[in-house]
Amino acid sequence: MSDRGSEEVSLRLAWRPFERRVAVAAGCLVALISLFHHVPVSVASLRGGLAFASVLAVMKLGLFALEKSLAADKAAGRGEEEPQP
Repeated sequence: MSDRGSEEVSLRLAWRPFERRVAVAAGCLVALISLFHHVPVSVASLRGGLAFASVLAVMKLGLFALEKSLAADKAAGRGEEEPQP
């Protein structure tokens, strides 16, 4: 019996808080740097929001690629082997 479904769920549960924290940190950092360059607050918030959305999209793409890679390894039978010394 394969536990592939539970493995994908655990990966998603571990990845989701990480991706949100990274996206929030990037958005805040971009907005703060914009404010340091004397940009109006509305423009700084827009830049921060765009950075947040962009990083979140990249992180979701990374999760998709990681899941596909794990699925390909499982299909090839390399998921359960121990590493060779």
